[in-house]
Amino acid sequence: MEKNMFKGGLKVLVTLAMLVALSSVFGKFMSVDITPYLRIGFENLPIILSGIIFGPLAGFVTGVASDLLGCLLKGFPVNFIITLASGVIGFAAAILRHFIKGVSFMKIWLITIIPHFISTIILRTVGLCVLYGNPWQIIFLRAPFYIVWGTLEAFLIYTFYRKNIMKQLGAKY
Repeated sequence: MEKNMFKGGLKVLVTLAMLVALSSVFGKFMSVDITPYLRIGFENLPIILSGIIFGPLAGFVTGVASDLLGCLLKGFPVNFIITLASGVIGFAAAILRHFIKGVSFMKIWLITIIPHFISTIILRTVGLCVLYGNPWQIIFLRAPFYIVWGTLEAFLIYTFYRKNIMKQLGAKY
């Protein structure tokens, strides 16, 4: 899996840097805060894509780098639990993609929604509770919202596969 990340050299590095930048911009500058603990934004989409295309290490590094860059650019304090969660979503998507072969909406949905559940719903909720002292019950508000949002991201990734965009980015399947 990781062989794919190092094979392309400069092209892979540039693509990963682009995905880090997109995630930072989507998450910190083009997102909308609905409440203090709900945000509409596509920050996870480039992270999931990097994991699917280039493997778990690339997915993890893309997530961590995009969170750190976004915090630096926006002046937010770094919350290491949330930073870890950003890496986990790319890592988990890559691991699942390794085991779930083929392209159907249901398979892409699983590859997207399971990492969302682990990262966004559980780890980031813990991070928000630790950093801001939010009550842990916010998980009941965040879970349905991010399941719907993850489904939208899965639809976009599925569309990228159907339109051969994933292949152009370097995905092998």
